[in-house]
Amino acid sequence: MSIKKLSGSSIGELLEGIKIGNQSAFEQLYYRFYKWLLAVSLAIARNKEVAEEIVEDVFFELWNKRRECDQIKSIESFLYVTVKNRTLDYYRKSSKNHFVEIEELNNLEVKISPEDIYLFEELSGRIDMAVSDLPPKCAEIFRLIKFEGLSHKETAKKLGISPKTVENQLGIAVKKMALMLESYLKDNPYQNQKTLKVIIFLCMLISV
Repeated sequence: MSIKKLSGSSIGELLEGIKIGNQSAFEQLYYRFYKWLLAVSLAIARNKEVAEEIVEDVFFELWNKRRECDQIKSIESFLYVTVKNRTLDYYRKSSKNHFVEIEELNNLEVKISPEDIYLFEELSGRIDMAVSDLPPKCAEIFRLIKFEGLSHKETAKKLGISPKTVENQLGIAVKKMALMLESYLKDNPYQNQKTLKVIIFLCMLISV
């Protein structure tokens, strides 16, 4: 699907447009929520291709059932819950392992607001910049551990360095992320700490 950023419209206006078959309205809704939903799915599936397919399928079904859009009370919550549940179904069927953050995502009281989406986009962009500012080796270690899920030993073996070096470099990266988040949240306080914790986790996952 070709995505382009269109002029701003309210969610209600977009849904009205989608209901009558306006593809531009559908593309704008897709553009607004895709990255957020991909992060949610990726957090559970740990497989980018699977996560992308699940999110695409949910949007495809939304388009096919567009005449029923007026029955959806909150499109943010609807998309979040649908993507999360589809991915949990995939995870349960395909994996015998347990990924610790799944329980937190599953128990999160879903009250997704436009402010949550904005915070996600803002933080993920800032994390991207923070990672790009790291020394190359430090950034690579951060990505391997935080994104690909490698252990310190596996990362050390893959890069031909000692586990101690991995630990030290990861510490540098994490400290930089923590300082960036602390600075941002000091200027932009967020009241719901439980939701904030999940948003930060999703940002870290999708950004690296």
